[in-house]
Amino acid sequence: MGTRRTRKSEERAERKRRGVASPTMPIASAHPAWSFGALLLISAFFFRDVFLHPTEMLWGSDLVRLHTTLKAAQFAAVHDGRFPLWDPTAFAGRSIVGDPVAGVLNPLAWSFWITSSPVMFGYYLWAYVTLGAIGMWLWMRWLNADPMGSLLAAIAFAFSGRTAGHLFAGHLELLPGMLCLPWVLWASERLLQRRSVGRAIVLGGVLCITATMGSVQSLYWHMRLLAAYVRIRAWRGGGWGRARSAIALLVVAAGAFALGGMAWWLPVVRQTLLLSARAGESGGGYDFATMASAAPSDLARLIWPFAGIRPPVPFASDPENGFFWESASYPGLVTLALALALIVLRPKDGRTIGFGLAALLALDLSLGRNTPLYRLAYDVVPGFAMFRAPGRLLFYANLFLAAMAGFGLGELLRASPGRRGAVAGVSLILLAIALTAPAPVRSA
Repeated sequence: MGTRRTRKSEERAERKRRGVASPTMPIASAHPAWSFGALLLISAFFFRDVFLHPTEMLWGSDLVRLHTTLKAAQFAAVHDGRFPLWDPTAFAGRSIVGDPVAGVLNPLAWSFWITSSPVMFGYYLWAYVTLGAIGMWLWMRWLNADPMGSLLAAIAFAFSGRTAGHLFAGHLELLPGMLCLPWVLWASERLLQRRSVGRAIVLGGVLCITATMGSVQSLYWHMRLLAAYVRIRAWRGGGWGRARSAIALLVVAAGAFALGGMAWWLPVVRQTLLLSARAGESGGGYDFATMASAAPSDLARLIWPFAGIRPPVPFASDPENGFFWESASYPGLVTLALALALIVLRPKDGRTIGFGLAALLALDLSLGRNTPLYRLAYDVVPGFAMFRAPGRLLFYANLFLAAMAGFGLGELLRASPGRRGAVAGVSLILLAIALTAPAPVRSA
């Protein structure tokens, strides 16, 4: 017994020295502090204008047109001694029950009940982007990515062109919901590596918090991805027997989510079903569901952020800016190059195949009416027809590309000089294409 404990201690110490997470080791002890500190510094730098100009409001289209007055009304209600269940800013007043945009159960949104100053939007969005980056970092570490790769994946996901587009749009409910995705995957990975009812309940709690962000669409897509992720990871780890046990715990997590979020969630689901039914009755079902589909030409923005569009202009109307955020997809040239590095260096690795196929699937589905696959999902997958803006699925493509880039960096650092040269050649070709390809400008 003593020898076994000594051997386990030595293995744990070796993993800690190399910075590799173990399924049975507390995750905090496997994380080099420098990578976490660097992530926080990069986040603060990205939002430096918020901190350098603390009396100025962060621009966001919906922040100005919707959320400023809504948060001011909630502030007034709370300071009058009332819970803010009524929105007086639209349609001569309306109940917020069933309306997730109000975000009254979002914990960080309660900061607007302390002060109604619009400058809070900058700090609020900084907090969520930073939390999204931390979630991505944690998920990558639980997948045994090295510290440098985890840091890069977190930066590539949370600070991508996709995030920047929705920051410009001021999507106060959609963006935090999407940035919760790595936390959902982190909680599911913890459950898969050590299966217990307690960890299933933690996953249900993460889903509850994600639901309070206000985006029904994000939560639906997250849960679809979660179900597939758990089944595939469990099956690869031990066949259908282990997959069945993982699915059983996923049901426990779903039950915890249902119980924890029922009072808020059931009215939202009812309202979503009603709106979807009305869209179908009006004859606009498929046309409604494929609004804001990405065009095939929009995929050029994977390598150049403004390919085919004019640079956005603050204070211009959404149509004048062409609703560019719905098809924004730029993950960064470094991200693309390192994702390619993983393909070149480890073409048969399960991570390469799995994340690569998931990214391609998200890219295809984001095309909406421009791909037959979306029509198939619309007709076959329950709930898929309830939501519009397929271009938002580019968030998922960005996440998987960021994960591939993180693992690609780790493989590149361990590769021989010859293989590094091959990857460098591919990266230079990609950069040359991005810098020399024609980018016709579409009028808004």
